Amino acid sequence: MIDNQLAELLYLAFILSTTILLIYTTLSILKLKKPEEESEVTPITLLRCSSCGYEKTRRFKEGDYVGLVDQGTMCPRCGKPMVVHAIYVEGESELISMTLFKKRRRKK
Repeated sequence: MIDNQLAELLYLAFILSTTILLIYTTLSILKLKKPEEESEVTPITLLRCSSCGYEKTRRFKEGDYVGLVDQGTMCPRCGKPMVVHAIYVEGESELISMTLFKKRRRKK
């Protein structure tokens, strides 16, 4: 009789602790899945003159990619077309797109 009551009590304690653990886990998952406010991100294009090294930033335009020679943007120093050097989001710690082409100068 006592063994039966003890078994029932242990079973009840097990069910109660399992239920509490399930509720805690469910609430933790729901807390993690809260949608964060999406802020407007503005991609920035970094242009660099391949001739004199002048750098300039502007808002990203559709069709920009790293390595693009932008014939519409001329260097104010030397008048040559500027090249898209990087594309990134302001405020982010990492560049979305890094330099693809590095110009190596050959020693003569």
